[in-house]
Amino acid sequence: MKKSTNFSAEKGRRLKIFATIFAAIFALIALATGLALKNYGGGRTDLTQTTAAATAPTDTSKYWTDEAAWSAADKDFNNYTLSGSGGPDDPYLIQNEWDLAYLSWTIYTNNPIEASHVSSNYYYYSGIYFEQTADLDLSAYYWQPIGIYYLRDGTSERRYFSGYYDGGSHTVSGVFTPAGSSNGYSYQGLFGYVSRAYSTSKATISNVGVIDSFVQGDSYVGGVVGYVGGNSTVTNCYNTGSVSGSAFVGGVVGYTSSVTVENCYNTGSVSGSRYVGGVAGSVDDAVTNCYNTGSVSGEDRVGGVLGFAQGCTVENCYNTGSVEGSGDYVGGVVGDAPGSSTITNCYNTGSVSGSSSYVGGVVGEVINDSAVTNCYNTGSVEGSSRVGGVVGGAIIITSSSCT
Repeated sequence: MKKSTNFSAEKGRRLKIFATIFAAIFALIALATGLALKNYGGGRTDLTQTTAAATAPTDTSKYWTDEAAWSAADKDFNNYTLSGSGGPDDPYLIQNEWDLAYLSWTIYTNNPIEASHVSSNYYYYSGIYFEQTADLDLSAYYWQPIGIYYLRDGTSERRYFSGYYDGGSHTVSGVFTPAGSSNGYSYQGLFGYVSRAYSTSKATISNVGVIDSFVQGDSYVGGVVGYVGGNSTVTNCYNTGSVSGSAFVGGVVGYTSSVTVENCYNTGSVSGSRYVGGVAGSVDDAVTNCYNTGSVSGEDRVGGVLGFAQGCTVENCYNTGSVEGSGDYVGGVVGDAPGSSTITNCYNTGSVSGSSSYVGGVVGEVINDSAVTNCYNTGSVEGSSRVGGVVGGAIIITSSSCT
């Protein structure tokens, strides 16, 4: 028997008042921090935000990194060069599609730009800087993500991108990844596998938007990055295309480990099975100043912004897209926050529906000393049990100032 939470007229009136006050507070926070909600992802405001119109590239027989593709274009990656030296004041420049494809190729084939750019066999370009200088269109061929865990034949060859990539507030369109055999390839996105090389270093993906794309795979799938680990950051990034997979699927990032995600947003549709989020599938560190307006669907642990938040700080985030789960732990902002997470200054206005338990307008479930403060929901919430306008289910939770 499905149960629906219905807000009375008086309740709705109070929510509208609260929403107005909350929006004003949010605006003051944005002003004080120099941020504008609609200018995340490098401040591009001249773009039409659309999802992918097609599900395959122009030529489905090639990848950008295949010799058949670059030879036909009169390129030779064995003797290719990028402008710049890779330093912070003279980064390697990504000026066109072939420059980006070459970067991907150097990792996939274990042919780094310089031998010194590989650390401990797994980490490529630690301490090396790259900067994108133009909008790029990759719709001609299938895309091979930058950084891999598997070769396309299934061989395990984990190779992280460990450098600094600055998109220069430019976009990359037409990022198409194939389904592959069975459920598809894992670690998919513009970047596939990213992590720092040393405890004193970090990897950074910043200021880039993925638009008009179709990114699909099995696990660890994100519009911008599939997997990010090791004290790294993803900042000022966004996705407007479609993203789909199985587990750990996010509009911007699929999965993170000890990573900060900030000033990012998604407007495209996101779908998967478990750990599915409009911005990120799973995060265990911090997500700040992020939002989602696209539809999000999955089974368990599905959230408008985050599917799963373990020991995570979620602050100044919101969702306006529809969120739908066929299993447990479905939330307008966070699907499941199972331990020591704080969710502050967040709200949801999209519809939230779950077919089972723990369905909440802001969070599906919070336990183990997690805190939900200054949050609100105005969207409809439906589920079978443990359904709440703000929190679906809670055990040992500190909660205040929520409506």
